Amino acid sequence: MKKIKDIRMLTRVGAAMGYYQLFKIRKPLSVQILITKFCDMTCDMCFTYPIDSKEKFTGHKEPTLANIKNLIDQSCDLGAQVIVPFGGEPLIRKDIKEIVNYIKRKERYCVLYTNATYLKNKIDDIREADQLVISMDGDEETHDSIRGKGSYQRCIEGLELALKKGYWGNLRLHTVLTKKTLHSLPHMKKLAKKYDVLLNYGYTDATTFTLPAARNFVPSPEETRKFLRDYLEAHYDGVKISTPKSVIKRMIKILDDWPNDNHTLTENTMKDNPTLDIPRCGLKDRNLYIDSDGRATPCLPLWGRPDNPNVYDSNVKSAWEFYSDYAPSFNDDSSPCYQCRSIFTIEKGLFYTFSIMHLFEYIEGFKFLKTGS
Repeated sequence: MKKIKDIRMLTRVGAAMGYYQLFKIRKPLSVQILITKFCDMTCDMCFTYPIDSKEKFTGHKEPTLANIKNLIDQSCDLGAQVIVPFGGEPLIRKDIKEIVNYIKRKERYCVLYTNATYLKNKIDDIREADQLVISMDGDEETHDSIRGKGSYQRCIEGLELALKKGYWGNLRLHTVLTKKTLHSLPHMKKLAKKYDVLLNYGYTDATTFTLPAARNFVPSPEETRKFLRDYLEAHYDGVKISTPKSVIKRMIKILDDWPNDNHTLTENTMKDNPTLDIPRCGLKDRNLYIDSDGRATPCLPLWGRPDNPNVYDSNVKSAWEFYSDYAPSFNDDSSPCYQCRSIFTIEKGLFYTFSIMHLFEYIEGFKFLKTGS
């Protein structure tokens, strides 16, 4: 029964994606809601709050359960098929069960990220989530240097507990690619094979909040390209990597073809280089992040900007429509952005633009289609 529900849910997501793309309809496929800024860890690369304010800050007002349910309702009304309640550490919230269950009552696909610290006490509360993603940044020494002493062992304990409970056929290990984790792939490959789970790497996007320290943790383009080639090789080695091989190859080619040293390609740059085969960013037309204070943005490079539209000042629809005509500029030529050199953004964009080849490889990678019950 669970397998049938999972297939039906992803079929619905795929159908919506194809419909939006085929008829050029601008609707969000996914809405990601920051349900808490609070976390028991202080990772330098975390984009959710300023790099110099990682302590528990005073005066911050967290969204209420009613706020979150209302945002979920509005997101579903706009056409979102995937709802991601994230943090911070989302399991810190006492009402996480109500949040996850409400998403499922709306018949939406729920992805839940966690650092696994609270899984021991909260795992039964989140059993309805479609996909559980556990953050792990390499071997014990590397992981603990980023997330705190003892966090690696707690993460392993949480992973083993989740597997023992058997709630998720689609359980994934997620590593943030930073300068500290560039060497972590061999260890993560071993873990993915040992526990027979999916693995993926997310890129470190420097936001308005973390930009001052970005050079300390964001890999260089050369380091990123080398990593992607090793990542692709791991795929061919039989590691269950959630990013399709076709997408990894495409990301490598895009980075190889990048025409300058800027992080962002602008419309003017693309006009000056008409032979460049680099796709336009797909996030503006398919994705929305909502901060815990209500500010909304389609992508992480825009996260934290004070002029971002606020859903509490108006509504989710108004924030979404704001970006239909808004094209930010990041470079000196003041031309609107076209694509940024972030493999995280590029990967999401390739997924959202509904390449049949990419889509079927994503689906093929989901474990429940093979072994789900």
